[in-house]
Amino acid sequence: MATSLYTDRFDCIYIVTTERSGARVARNTLANGGARLLGVAVFLFLTPFLISQLGASAYGVFTIALSLSFLDGYTAFTDLGIEASGARFIAEARSNNDFDRVNQR
Repeated sequence: MATSLYTDRFDCIYIVTTERSGARVARNTLANGGARLLGVAVFLFLTPFLISQLGASAYGVFTIALSLSFLDGYTAFTDLGIEASGARFIAEARSNNDFDRVNQR
């Protein structure tokens, strides 16, 4: 991994680290896998706990209500590809070393 200094149009100095894309892919893959495993572990712990505390029928109502709730159910339909398009534009700007565009809001 190498570092270099970069100055933007406002004369702010940034330290930019460059790394091989293979190392970045490996690190991100491991982080995503770890996050998924943590989610599975939490699910495996909470399900028996909630069933014992709520009962089977109340747990069923809880899971249906959770799947139809605003935070987890309907908002999944409103993604509209914004995250994927943001990742695409950031990757394109990074490949062109256009750090002003990467940091653009």
